[in-house]
Amino acid sequence: MYNEIDIKYIKGAFWGVLNSSILNFRKNYLKNLVLNIIENDGCFIYIYNFISQLHTEKEELEKWGLVIDELIKKGQLIFISAQKKYLKEGVLQVENIVKFYEKLINNCYKKGYKKVIIYGIIDDFYNDKMDLDIIYEYHKKIKKFAKEKEIMIIKEYLIDNFTEEYFYRLVPLHDVFIIINNDSVNVFQIDNPNEIELFYKYLRILYLDKVELYKENKKLELLNELILDISYKHNSRHLLESALEKICKVVNADFGLIFTYLDTDFNLESIIKYNLPYEIDKYIANQTLDENRFREEFKQGIKIYDDSQLENRLINQLGIKSLVKVPIGKDENNPIAFLILASYNSKQHFYHHMSFLKAIGNTILALLDKQKQIEKHQADLLRAEKFKTLGELAGGIAHDFNNILTTIIGLSQLLLYQVQDEKIKKNLEIIYNSALDGKAIVNRIQKITRKRVSSNKKAILLNSIVETSIDMARPKWKNIYDVKGREFTLVKELNSNSYIYCDVYEIREVILNIILNAIDAMEDGGKLTIRTYDKGNKAYVCIEDTGCGIPDEFKDKIFEPFFSTKESRGTGLGLSIAKNIISSYNGSIEVESKVGVGTKFIISFNRYQKGGEYTAEDNILPKFNGLNVLIVDDKAHVAYSLKKMFRIIGIESDIETNSNNVLKRLSKKKYDIIVCDLAMPKMNGIRLSRQIKSIRKDLKIILMTGWPNDLDEQDLSEIEYIMHKPCTIKEVIKAIKSVIDKEKKLGGRENVVN
Repeated sequence: MYNEIDIKYIKGAFWGVLNSSILNFRKNYLKNLVLNIIENDGCFIYIYNFISQLHTEKEELEKWGLVIDELIKKGQLIFISAQKKYLKEGVLQVENIVKFYEKLINNCYKKGYKKVIIYGIIDDFYNDKMDLDIIYEYHKKIKKFAKEKEIMIIKEYLIDNFTEEYFYRLVPLHDVFIIINNDSVNVFQIDNPNEIELFYKYLRILYLDKVELYKENKKLELLNELILDISYKHNSRHLLESALEKICKVVNADFGLIFTYLDTDFNLESIIKYNLPYEIDKYIANQTLDENRFREEFKQGIKIYDDSQLENRLINQLGIKSLVKVPIGKDENNPIAFLILASYNSKQHFYHHMSFLKAIGNTILALLDKQKQIEKHQADLLRAEKFKTLGELAGGIAHDFNNILTTIIGLSQLLLYQVQDEKIKKNLEIIYNSALDGKAIVNRIQKITRKRVSSNKKAILLNSIVETSIDMARPKWKNIYDVKGREFTLVKELNSNSYIYCDVYEIREVILNIILNAIDAMEDGGKLTIRTYDKGNKAYVCIEDTGCGIPDEFKDKIFEPFFSTKESRGTGLGLSIAKNIISSYNGSIEVESKVGVGTKFIISFNRYQKGGEYTAEDNILPKFNGLNVLIVDDKAHVAYSLKKMFRIIGIESDIETNSNNVLKRLSKKKYDIIVCDLAMPKMNGIRLSRQIKSIRKDLKIILMTGWPNDLDEQDLSEIEYIMHKPCTIKEVIKAIKSVIDKEKKLGGRENVVN
């Protein structure tokens, strides 16, 4: 045994190198050898199996100082794809490989390169395409070839892709084997009895034990994952699909099936499939399961078959070499399922996993039993879990969505103040109102995820909400009915004179949702009638369509979460959300429907008794004189929309997208107000505010956030005002006025607003 400094070029040598996809040691031990070959007019040939290996090797060689493109042109560096050169119709051609090597080496000799190294990796690329006998013969041939051509061949083995028997049989073919342990490189002469004994000792300690431990850990992780899966998988089928995929990956099965049964008579319930070849899938679909045969196989327990025992002609044609059947049930008389795994490798492949497969069978049995209890007894809990998951997923996108809405709301509102054309203005109002509705939806999402949001309730005419809802729905029915040439009639009878006190965006969402449902129900056209009217102390909205109608058995379910008659086109949340919104205002929503006639929704609201006090929003914007503002936001489009808003109210502002540059800017220019985002990658808004106040106590800071989390008092100590994104011009004005008013109370500047 000797170390890496002694690794030199040896004519006719066939070397092996041990590596693992788990340990993945770098190839620095070859650096001196390869550099020496290149410097002395030699040639290095690298055989790669996958494109990722090529990229990795090129990066490594470049780190060693080699100019890749130049060496390729000279023919000193050659990269060969095993997939392109070694395969014929997916089968590895051993004789062709040797012939290809011979042609390649002869070409190197013609160019004057006398020292040649061929380096390749033996991994599951070969494992999938050769059995042990073929790969053994292949190695014998290339060892002979190396001696005849006086070249050096080095094969790197990813040991976790092979069984011990597989690897031990190949070791004696090599002249030398390299074992790497962290930074040390150990080289063993295989024909030396003392060194071969030491080699196997190192092999066991450094590789096989670690790899086996890794594999066993992966199996334990799988069992743990399956147990965790039960907490969120919707039903037994989803649980089994997840389990089958994970089992196949852990035991390296090429495909798998799980048959589940309804009763002890083996009446088939379902077939779960993973990576199933089309031919077998088609074959199974046309087969009738033999109850007696399955009962007998179930009694036999876990059984592994090799290709000599697989009499099915289709299985043989597909090249399947081994198959394992794992019965799943409380005992032989109570079958629940059958797990079947198949591989293009020999049956030795599965013997290694026998204890694991038995454990998996017992685990799946326990999980299925538990899952069925959940499905039977805990439907309400499952529904609550769906809401929780929905809230978590939706809450995660709220911040980014707020950034998008900030730009849309800001720029569309600016255009509304600038554009005179009434037709364009009408379309801009639809865009602006739609974006505000999006803002309200985000607010509601944040309520679900327990984040603090502000309320936007005010008194507003019911008819105005209905009108804007109709305008928003118009593009959909224009697209559906005009394109298909269907007849559609809209009847509006808006007779209510009432104000309602509400968040306009929530109520518009309810009305818009029902209108869109009505359009979906009238695919071939029809009549949509929308009425508003007052009765006593209530105001009503009635939306009636001539669509397909709702069956009686579904009427009581349409307001339940996740119930939908639209199949994949609906989430089942629209009417549930609508009912919750209306109920929060002490209103009611009722439905009348008849199949083939149509559906009518009637919504009632409490009339706002002080409606006469309601005044429209003041469209005259104030102007702020002499204020300098710095906008700090890593999203340039958000900062730009804010800059445009500030300009329309007379404020000059600058933009900084890198929070680390803010202090430098403050040293060059005097600002009155800093408007900064909370969530920024390099330094968040709170940390930035502390740094600013450490040098400019008088500087006012407005913190923008799309994450309205509960912030403690210490976090807010340097902040004058918190502004939630997305923000309108009115909200920007409110923020500016607030910090100015605080300054006035402290004796600051006057006459800023006119």
